[in-house]
This record gives sequence, C-alpha cells and structure tokens, in this order.
Amino acid sequence: MLTKKNNVKKLLQVSFSMLVILIIFKLSAFTSPVKSNDLERQNYNFNTFWQFSRTSKINSQTKWETVHLPHSPTIEEKEFDTHWQGICYYKRQFHADKSWQGKKISIKFEAVMQKADIWVNGKLVKTHKGGFLPFSIDISNFIDYNPNKVNEVIVKADNQDMPNIPPGKPLKKMDMTYLGGIYRSVNLIVSDKLHITNAVNANKVAGGGIFVSYPEISTKKAQIKVQAHVKNDYNLTKNFILKTQLKDKSGNIISETIQPHILTKNSDKHFSTTLNVNNPHLWSTTNPYLYTINTLILNSKNNQIIDNVNTRIGIRTIDWRNDGFYLNDKKLILNGANRHQDNIYIGNAASENVQRLDALKLREAGFNNVRAGHYPLDPAFMDACDEYGLTVIVCNPGWQFFKNNSEFKNNSYKNIQELYRRDRNHPSVILYELTLNESWYNKEFATKAKAVGKAEMANAFISCDYKFPDHEMYDVNYKVPLDIQKPTFTREWGDDNRYCGIKKSNKGYIWGDWARRDDEKSMIYQSLARQKDLNGDGYWDWFGVNANPNTAGYALWVGFDHNRGGRPDIARCGVWGLDRYPKFCHYFLQSQRDPNEKLINIDSGPTVFIANFFKKDSPKEINVYSNCDTVKLFLNGKLIGKLKPDMFYNEGDNGEKAINHVPYPIFTFKNLPENATGILTAEGIINGNTVAEHSVRTPEKAVALSCDLDSLNKNLIADGSDMALLFIKAIDKNGTLNPNFNNTIELSIKGEGRLIGDIPVQAEGGIAAVWLRSTTKSGDITITASSKSLKPVSYQTTTIESNDNFVKSVTLPKVTQIRTVTKIDKHLKNSDNLTKFLDFEIKASSTKNGYSTKHLNDGNLENWWYAENNNNQEILLTLKNTQNLAGSRIIWEKDSTWYNFEIYVSNNGLKWKKVYNAEETGHDFNIEKWHAKNIKYVKIKFLNVRPKNSLLGVKEIELYK
Repeated sequence: MLTKKNNVKKLLQVSFSMLVILIIFKLSAFTSPVKSNDLERQNYNFNTFWQFSRTSKINSQTKWETVHLPHSPTIEEKEFDTHWQGICYYKRQFHADKSWQGKKISIKFEAVMQKADIWVNGKLVKTHKGGFLPFSIDISNFIDYNPNKVNEVIVKADNQDMPNIPPGKPLKKMDMTYLGGIYRSVNLIVSDKLHITNAVNANKVAGGGIFVSYPEISTKKAQIKVQAHVKNDYNLTKNFILKTQLKDKSGNIISETIQPHILTKNSDKHFSTTLNVNNPHLWSTTNPYLYTINTLILNSKNNQIIDNVNTRIGIRTIDWRNDGFYLNDKKLILNGANRHQDNIYIGNAASENVQRLDALKLREAGFNNVRAGHYPLDPAFMDACDEYGLTVIVCNPGWQFFKNNSEFKNNSYKNIQELYRRDRNHPSVILYELTLNESWYNKEFATKAKAVGKAEMANAFISCDYKFPDHEMYDVNYKVPLDIQKPTFTREWGDDNRYCGIKKSNKGYIWGDWARRDDEKSMIYQSLARQKDLNGDGYWDWFGVNANPNTAGYALWVGFDHNRGGRPDIARCGVWGLDRYPKFCHYFLQSQRDPNEKLINIDSGPTVFIANFFKKDSPKEINVYSNCDTVKLFLNGKLIGKLKPDMFYNEGDNGEKAINHVPYPIFTFKNLPENATGILTAEGIINGNTVAEHSVRTPEKAVALSCDLDSLNKNLIADGSDMALLFIKAIDKNGTLNPNFNNTIELSIKGEGRLIGDIPVQAEGGIAAVWLRSTTKSGDITITASSKSLKPVSYQTTTIESNDNFVKSVTLPKVTQIRTVTKIDKHLKNSDNLTKFLDFEIKASSTKNGYSTKHLNDGNLENWWYAENNNNQEILLTLKNTQNLAGSRIIWEKDSTWYNFEIYVSNNGLKWKKVYNAEETGHDFNIEKWHAKNIKYVKIKFLNVRPKNSLLGVKEIELYK
C-alpha cells in the first residue's frame, strides 16, 4: 500500500511540473520570438539538369540527354493510335552540402510511370509500383558528404503493360494512356532527425504526417483537431515543444497551442491538439477561404525551429443525402467535368502552373466540380481546386480491369491508403471513389476496399457503381435509376457518338468523336445536343441530369479532349481541345452559371457568346449562349432582333420539346439576311441593362500571324519546368481569326526559352499550338513564326527569376532548345489484312420495339438493336454465300456494360462449332479473331450482361474474311 501511495504522489508531482512548464511555454511564446535558422527543414527543387536515356539497359557507353522535370520520354504526335512503351533511365549527379550531414535527407517523387527502381550511388534503395501516387526515399545513409565526392541518383522508369499494377489493363485495350517518365515534380528535403513525417511514407493507418479533422463546425465556432506524427531518429531521447498555429489568409495567428513532449530514441508517436476559431470563414465554391496550420517542432532549450510544416485547410461541412449534396448545410448541385491529365505533345508531363491553369479553366467555364477520372491527379491541380472552389471526386486507379490475385488487389488497397494520406486535408475533396472504374471486381474486393478506406477516414464519403458488388454498403452510388433511396451522382454524361457533321476517321469507328475546332457545325451541334442532355433527353443511363430532382449532380465526359492509349481515335467530346483551346460548348456551359455569382479573380457573372464564325458559308441561324434574360443582336450596328431564350427545341419526328430543366437556354436568331457579312454583335441584358457583349466579324483572307501565350501568369518562371501553350493564329487584315487556315507554320526561338511540339506545326481552325518552356536562367525570349504567303510575327516575352532553392548539378550541360515529335515505331499497330463484308441476313430471338435488327449492319453507330430482355438471347447471321471467315467485330451499345457472349459457326445450320467466347464492353472495338471454312451461318449467344439492370444492345456486327 505504501508503494502505491508513493507512486501516486510522484505521478501528481510530475503532472504538476508539466502543467507549470506548459503555462511557462504558453507565456513565453508571446514574449520570445521563434528563432529561425538553418536547422529548419529545407525543401529543394530537384527538377533540374537530369540526364535521360531511352534505353532498356545502361552502361559506360550510354548516351545521355540533359532534361528538366517534369519530363516525357517521347514527344508524341498530337493525335496517336498508341504511344511509346518501354524502359528509360534518368540520372542526377550532385554534391551534398556539408550542412546536410547528420540530417535526414529524402527525395520525394510526386509520380513516376509506372514502375520505378531507384539507385543511390550504385545501391538499389527502392522499387515503387504504381504510376499516379507519390513516394519518398531516405538517402541519408547512402550519400557521401565529402564536398569533393559526386553523388548519383539513377531512376529506371518502366511504363510497359503490368497486369498486377492497377489500372492493369494492357494499353492496346485502354481508353487512357500509360505515358511514361518522371512526369511530375521531384524535391529533395533536408530535415532534422527529429521531424514530422511524410504521411504516405509513414504508412500508418489514419496517421502519419499532419491529419486535420473537425469535431465541431458552425458559423459561430469551429473546433479543429490537428494530429501530428513525429519521429525521432536519434539514438537518444529528445525533449521538444510542439507548437501548432492557425493562420488566416493574411498570415495572422488566430489560434495557437504549445505542448512540451518527449520522444525516446528511435521512436515515433502521434500527438494531437485542438484549435478553436470563432466566427470561422467557411470554405465554399463561391468563397474558397483557406487557413494555414503551421506545425513547428521547437528546441525546448532555445526556442529554435527544428522542423516546420505548413498545411492549408478549409473549414466546411459536407453531406450526401438522398435528395442531393450539401455544402455547409446548403444544397449544391454538383456541375462537374471529368479530367484526364494528358496534354498535347508532352503527354502527362505538364508543369505545376499548367496543372493549376487547368483547374482555373474548369472553374471559369462554370464547373464547380471535377472528377479525377480515373486516377489521382497532380498535387498542384489539387491545390488549385482548393483555391478556386472546385470540389473534387478523387479516384482509385482503375479502368475496366480486375485481376483476382493477391498482388493486384493488395496494390489497389495500397493505392487507396496512399490516396487518403495524400489528399485527406484538401477541403475540395468531397468523395472517394474506391472501387475500380467500370471494372467487374468481386464482392470480396469491394468489401475490403471499403474497409481500407473507412479505416483511414471513417466519416469520409465513398462511392461505387450501382448494381456492382457490395454497392449497397457504399455511401454514394453512380449510374442509378430515378427512384433509388440513396445519394446518387451521374459520374459521366455527354459522351455518346451522335453524328454532328464531323468528318469520320479512316482508321475505323469513332467513339465519342464530337466536335472539332475547324468544324463549325459540329461545335454548334455539340452545344445543342448537350442542351437536350441537360433537359433530360440524353442517353438512358445519365438518368435525367438536370431533370432528375434527386441527383446530387453530374460530371461531363470530358473537360479536355484526350488521347486514348490503344484506340484509333481521340476523344473529341471535350469542351476544350487537346491544346486547351475552347470550343463553342465551353461558352454554352459557361452560360449556365449564375450571373449574380461574381468570384474574386475568376471570370464569372453575366456572359454572352455568338456561336458562329460568321463566314460567308456559316449557318445563318445564329445561336447565342447567355445567362442574361434578353439578348439583342446587331448586324453592322443595326438591330436585327431582340429575344428571350428559347422555350422549345426540335425533336425531329417527335416535334418540339419544352425546355424545362436548362437554367439558361440557347437564344436562336433566325432572321439573319442570307448574304449577311460584316460585324455581328450580341448584347446580354439583365433587367433592361446591358451587362455583357460579344462580337464576331466575317473573316477575310489570312494575311498575317499573331501569337498569344496561354499562361497562368504574365511571365514564365525561370525554373526549367514552367511552361505554357503558345497559340499561333492566322489573321486577316482586321485581326480576325481565319478558321479556314490549316497550313503548317515554321517556328524558331532565341533566348532563354525552349519550344516543344510537332514543328513545323499544323494549324487547325486557324490556330496552331506549341509549348514554350523556360530555362533555368531568367531573360528575354523571341519566337518567330512564319507561313507561306503570310506576314511573319515575332513574339517576345521575358522570364522571371525563380525563388526556389535548387540542388546544384555537378555539370550544367545544354538542354535541347527545340524538342519535336519523337519518331519511334509503334508496336501496337494493327497489321491484319482482313476484308470486311456485310452481306448477310439477321434474325434475333427478340427485339425491343423501335430498335430493329436492321441497325446491326447499316454502318450507322447512332442507332442500335436492343433485346426485349437479357435472358437467353441469340442473333443468327445467314450468309448469302458460304465463306471462309477470319473473325468478327461486335460494336456494343454501351461502353461500361459487360457483355458475356459466345460465337458459333455452321455450314448447314444443324451442326454448330464454338469458335470464340469472351466478355467485352463497348470500349472493345478490336476484331474478334477466329477462323472457320465454308461457313453459311454465324450465331451469337449472349450469356450474361453486367450489371443486371443494363440493357442488352448492339450497334453493329461485322464479319471478316
């Protein structure tokens, strides 16, 4: 008993002492300034002066090229059938600074596609699998701190098909790309051995790094819980102070805690504190207010900073309810767009400012949401979404592929964990898509994926497709019928391939090939079709879009046109081209924003746009997009019409359809004179006042070139990485773009810049685009553009010095000033010399009314056959003459439905032989190869359709001999 009493007494004494210390620290914090010094964490830019070689093996004879990161192993054509896959190497040499000795030295890679091996001074330090998430390597014990010794980092990057690394699907069957290289930024970080960890590298469930949560949020008060994971790599116990500060956007400290702590040698621990803020600014799409949490480790003896990490946060509440999505307890319709990360020529290797500009473009187009389909996006893009008020649905890497083995599944679970640990503090993130997009995974995977996600953030919302395994257990379902009692979201809409006047490709069938910038009619049609879609008259599984009263929202497929891995056509259903130049539909969707919503430093408010080039042969029915209540149209200064928005649109044989669910319908002017030319001006009017104006002028013969830099900032930063697209335009004597100009343009450059692209570059719709990239030295740049019979132009700009700390290179070899398309044989080309024929009759076991079997071989992808149901259905093809057959192609009606089928052949209709069986989706467009002689009959048996609520439908059936 005496011992126990003494222990209690001793414990009380220690507790009282700690309390006194805590009070002293709290008082001293406001009287003694924190001392900053070189003990503090240092973050170095490690993107510059890498050596690169596209080779499967390196040796003393390897030839190296000097490059800066982010970097793509190849410069691809603007549009490609497939891209380069293989192995490449990166090498970086440097001297370690003397001050680094005794510190923790790590290199953080934001992403490498898609398997990376890293050596430091000849020793393999790490192998990382997965091309979309960050990883770090601790090189403290591998580098030489002798200032005369050269340290060397070598990275082997492999972007070949790897079925056990999600997404896993081979490139030749992908609707996205595996473009390679070290395509995101790299940093070298020097910190104390007593430090705040990296959340991904720490590998702690619901831990590591800084983890911010919110026990209480209201307009009057917010409580912020900050969990910091601190690691002591010293061989002795460390006493320290953990100071946590909350700063407003002006940098003022509005809340602070100070805690003394002890960590024993070679140990780590999570420490939590709570910050309180009165009358908080709540983060929203219209007021994306950001605070900063500054977490400092201080020396308990002299108050010097040992480590310091800043974390930006936004205080907000989110809720997904059966009737929609709620932000800060107010219903918000999520008007989203999907985004692929590839860019013209450079693939995925875009600089951080290019990533940020994409986010700004989406926000200014009227979107308040982006779905990161189908993988985690660049951290710079995520940061910009926080700043611009773009909500984000983040996605586990996956696309129409599941491999039921432990390696694939474990890699996917690991991706989920790292996705949370990287993005959990972003206020923009509102939903985690944990299952694999359109992939027929099993229930075990769905259940485990959910468990992994909920273990990381129990209150975070998760989503999966309706009718996919375990969908009932997920918070939000995609692609759902109107009557479901669950939060719902249409994750993709607007991507069907209705004909819109586009010249069809000679490479085969086109999927989602909508609008070209040089095809005025296709751009007009794209907007008209999307008005119908928003009104509820689109494809069946978009479930009404605006016409669905219970939806939380929807995401357009797609924001930006994109190349598609192994497909013979690019997706042109974006509202911007691959080069990020807007199509007409950009302005139509922009016109759907609230004119009263005016955002700081973001194009917003009233808008008006004339969707017409106003050429002599342009359509004389003029569509105007506006969110104003009235539009006036003037021809050469003379009023020719004053209209309210359209109330109906034409549905062909179905007559007119009322526009009931489009906030701001199109204005259609039909009284333009037949031979009208000159200047057409639209004025947008609200409550009798002109609030917006747009003019177009009839283009004349192109006589000169002009240049514009599509940059986030006025000047590029001289860090070797910053870049922007340079648009070169063919203009007439009035400065009007000539959209008929499609010639090549020659380019040259002088000064502190580099050009990247297919040079000489081909114009499309009067516009050509190439990348302008900075060097590591600030200075002037002059670019000269010329084309036959046109007046050349010299474009001048100046880059500004970077504020970054750089890891100096041992040598500074010259970087290539003009980087053009890499000529490499593409190994996925289809070399089959097969002959297609359609000379057969078709019968089906059942046919849904209005969807005839005649559609199956009419060459038209805009109509199709449906069965009455999905049970025991067959299609019989009867050839007019017997043939030796080499295969077939079935063009399925739906891109995300899985069709399980078998193909049988016969020469007499009595005895049948099975020649093929598979499970495919509408994205599987390749020929089904099989061989049979003297065939008169072909039978297709449909075994299964997944999910079960999908319809059994086929667009076309082809046979090959």
